Amino acid sequence: MSQNQHDTIAYRLSQILIKLNQGDQLDPSELAEEFGTHIRTIQRDLKVRMAYLPLLKTRGRYHLDPAYLGKLNFNDIERFATLTGVKGLFPSLNRDFLKEVLGEQSDPAWVVRGHHYEDLSGHQEIFDRLKDAITQSSILCLELLKDGKVKSYQEVQPYRLINTKGIWYLAAVHDEKLKTFGVGKIKSAHLQEQIFTRDPSVEAALETQEGICHYSQLNHVVCGT
Repeated sequence: MSQNQHDTIAYRLSQILIKLNQGDQLDPSELAEEFGTHIRTIQRDLKVRMAYLPLLKTRGRYHLDPAYLGKLNFNDIERFATLTGVKGLFPSLNRDFLKEVLGEQSDPAWVVRGHHYEDLSGHQEIFDRLKDAITQSSILCLELLKDGKVKSYQEVQPYRLINTKGIWYLAAVHDEKLKTFGVGKIKSAHLQEQIFTRDPSVEAALETQEGICHYSQLNHVVCGT
């Protein structure tokens, strides 16, 4: 297997998925060595990119909940590909294509390069809190690094975590304005007891807009550049 193939995100993620589906218990350091990448990249694959899977961690090794072993089907893999951004890289994602991705071809007809993304290792706790706040419609208090200083944002209403061009953003309403906060710049996130009512117009805006930092509705953007 060539180094280029190991560097292909589609190849790496599909191989990890195969290992999990067949019951392997995966050590991040061993996977990093196998795929020639940094252990933090593997940890992000398992904790963020595969967050929707019922993964368990036992003595430092990740494995699929036994109740789900061997049960991942085409729809699961298609959903996974959509969430990780792999689906949009190709003209069509169908069963024949997945056979090529998940198979053991020695000389595939394609290779993917340049799929870059920020390293969010060390932000798992904050990422989990943001997910909880979104699913529970809980108001947040955020502390975010901006222009070299930590700034507080009160009464933040979180709507969605969005990854665009490899960067994670929290789309939220603050001071009655739709804003984006760079997740990598968030220093702390505290869920408040209050909950908020989701605004359908905000939901619609997030569904229809493509570039997270190019929403025409945004009056203020905290992208953390």
